[in-house]
Amino acid sequence: MQALMVALMLPLTLLNVFGGIVSGIWLAVLGQWWAIGIGLAAIFAHVFISPVMLLGLAFGAPAAALINRGQYVLALPFVFLSQLFTYGVIATWCVAAFHIFMSRADHQTYLPLLIWSYGVAVGPWGALSERERRSGGGEAGLMATFFVQIAYVATALVVVFGTASPITWLMIFLGIMLVGLLAQTAFAAAIMFSHKPVR
Repeated sequence: MQALMVALMLPLTLLNVFGGIVSGIWLAVLGQWWAIGIGLAAIFAHVFISPVMLLGLAFGAPAAALINRGQYVLALPFVFLSQLFTYGVIATWCVAAFHIFMSRADHQTYLPLLIWSYGVAVGPWGALSERERRSGGGEAGLMATFFVQIAYVATALVVVFGTASPITWLMIFLGIMLVGLLAQTAFAAAIMFSHKPVR
């Protein structure tokens, strides 16, 4: 898994660094100021997303308490529900971003709006995971961010090069996010079962 993540990081990093700049200039040339405005407003989305993510503590807190008592099997459903909540919020944000931009796209604005929507969809999660990483930890956020990037890019490639229906795009995106959810839950379970309980 780690080798795959490393191999995909270079193209994703290039997209993250240059995608917003190139598509922003492209949209400005096309006069799509509404899209630029929404994208710039989304820079501050993490301020509003953070409180929503705190709702996941409804599952995370019982999981932590059970883990500390060594009751790993009982903690596992709460760990899964916590991850499910996180991935659900991320997926909802991304699908909304995709819809907002791509529902207004025409033949001239299709590609720049698609690239711009990627930045709006993925940007807040990258910012949140970077903030978590700086405060110590953040592996879960990095993994979720990685999978949302892969899911969005894969979906975008199907949109650009395929003739699939919107339901198919959605299923591809959600399918990749489900893989991320299960991988992250398995990773959390492996860490959990490898530690001794705190007494």
